[in-house]
Amino acid sequence: MTKKSKLYKNADVVVSAGNADALNISMIEAFTYKTPFVSYDVKYGPKKTLLKMVKMVI
Repeated sequence: MTKKSKLYKNADVVVSAGNADALNISMIEAFTYKTPFVSYDVKYGPKKTLLKMVKMVI
């Protein structure tokens, strides 16, 4: 297990303080480890990415 995977698996939540990142790699990594993720909802960012991810799963 890598250091990064240990951090994500042991985290209660991942928080992104940036408010201009359209596709936050940390968000994708957090979801990979089933860790909740909190970020700003910028017009072109996380919300749209999540909606696309949900549609792909359904």
